[in-house]
Amino acid sequence: MANVESVTRGLEILRLLNMRTGQSLTELAEGSGLPRGTAYRMLFTLENSGLVERIQNRYWITQKVRTLSHGFDDDWTCEVARPIMRELGRDVHWPLTLSEQSGSIALVRETTDPESTLVFAETKPGYRMSMLDTASGRVLLAYAPQRRQRTLLDYLRHQPDGISTFGRTCGEEFEAIGGVIRARGYDVLPMPQGKQSALAVPVVDASGHAVAALALRYFNSAMRHSDAVERFLGPLAATAQRISRTLDQRGGALH
Repeated sequence: MANVESVTRGLEILRLLNMRTGQSLTELAEGSGLPRGTAYRMLFTLENSGLVERIQNRYWITQKVRTLSHGFDDDWTCEVARPIMRELGRDVHWPLTLSEQSGSIALVRETTDPESTLVFAETKPGYRMSMLDTASGRVLLAYAPQRRQRTLLDYLRHQPDGISTFGRTCGEEFEAIGGVIRARGYDVLPMPQGKQSALAVPVVDASGHAVAALALRYFNSAMRHSDAVERFLGPLAATAQRISRTLDQRGGALH
């Protein structure tokens, strides 16, 4: 029985993007050995299927790609991050979230909300957050490879009104803001509803780039930002480093 060539070609495009997401059409055509027109049709189909997102003429795999591997138990958030997060959650009591970049948004992958009594509004895995209006999103941006950061910022600046207040007013200044976040190793930012804030730190790979952001949420009425940083930054950063080390020992994360 003969192979279905279109399926083989589409899988090759996904394989290349899994190795390095954020590639151009030209790069993917060259890497796959496909004619440019064929590579474009493959990408168009993958984009319409929700497996790939195009941002500023570069292509990024989305979290929907994970649905292709649900039968293979290799979910690093379950194997690595979840038990480590639960340990910290039991110590600090406040809810924790772990988020990853997915295209142009920060996607919550894991949370300790069900185990915390200090939750204002429960956050569930799959919750989508702005990259520019949230502490987790800004940490992911600040610790992203430079080319990816520029591409995402260019895309976010041109979104319609209402997508990101921070992006419309301060997007051009993120290089400086990102430098501050990297220098201090965290970001802290009020959340949109005004009752809570989030303190976020990066979970980095061997190159120092963020594969995820680990965040703790607290009530603004319970403490000031400076108090939250003083009390929780150390344990939060230590937990993120522990997740990073464990990922490195098992061969790295998905990116």
